Amino acid sequence: MASDGTQSSIIDGLNTPYAIAVDAAGNRYIADLYGDKVVKVLPDGSKTTIAHGPADGGPSDLTGIDDAFGVAVDSTGNVFIADYKHQRLAKLTPDGTLTTLADGWDGPTGVAVDSAGNVYGSKYWLGQVVKVKPDGTQKIIADFGPNTHPDGIAVDAAGNVYIAVSLSNKVVKVSPGGKQTQIGGTMLFPWGVAVDSAGNVYVAQQSGGDVVKVPPRCTSNDCHIPVGSGLANTAGVALAPLPSAPTKVRVPAPWKGLTQGRAAVSFKPSTSPSVVSYTVTARNLTHPNKGGQIAQGTRSPITVAGLSPGDRYTFTVTATNRAEGTSTPSAASKPVWISAHTSPWWRILW
Repeated sequence: MASDGTQSSIIDGLNTPYAIAVDAAGNRYIADLYGDKVVKVLPDGSKTTIAHGPADGGPSDLTGIDDAFGVAVDSTGNVFIADYKHQRLAKLTPDGTLTTLADGWDGPTGVAVDSAGNVYGSKYWLGQVVKVKPDGTQKIIADFGPNTHPDGIAVDAAGNVYIAVSLSNKVVKVSPGGKQTQIGGTMLFPWGVAVDSAGNVYVAQQSGGDVVKVPPRCTSNDCHIPVGSGLANTAGVALAPLPSAPTKVRVPAPWKGLTQGRAAVSFKPSTSPSVVSYTVTARNLTHPNKGGQIAQGTRSPITVAGLSPGDRYTFTVTATNRAEGTSTPSAASKPVWISAHTSPWWRILW
């Protein structure tokens, strides 16, 4: 689904697609539950099976996947799979090595990973969500009890964990300190969940056949915003990961080239992978209604034109990756005055 609400199919021919993840390069990873496989769909539409099991002609032992319920991907390309019948969370490295991250789980369904490498998994039948640290230690972060069925999981940049508790018809936010808060009122058998950088939560309602957006501080159904409808057995939802923002945004001093209503804005690039472009936005401090000029490029510096000579400006920069995820704006540059001069500084008479 595009940001404008347009819906299109990215793959067909799957048995039971139940979960989806997206990486910074725009690759989609789809867990085909009863197809016993995880499929990677590239931005150009080509696809490849990266892990499979008996229903797909693959192995039935731990070298394969048997009922792929959930999927997540980290920034380095590791893929994490809720391997239901094998009662484990599995890790698939970029070179294709499949290992067991955590085992002995009663009904692993949802899985998520944060920027620190912590992996979160739901135990469907026990009603628990467990955090698995990079050293392998495990901690229960939420225990809803039997017959609640926690499924999809998402994690935001602040470490808050969002859990779709399907049989309880609710989504719960768990803070890093363990505080639980129900958000968005009553859901219709929520299964998948995702969260953006602004704190909006997206919920795939299986019984509703739709995806709804739950804004921050929304505590009832009245503030749900539909973003996708007319879907059958809606299960998974994922958002493109956002790159980190550029830093150290600077513009030259007035005597070093801020001429003829133009400014060359330099910055330190985003540290995230797969960044393909940067956008510079100007803010006019003297006459705010004359700001908003933008310029795009693939590297620093980027020149912004159309500025009002004699006015004072600041500039921010965002980064966009191949998955069309755009970072939050950088910190603003220091204010500068825009010159009307067209001659080099050494020809200006002071």
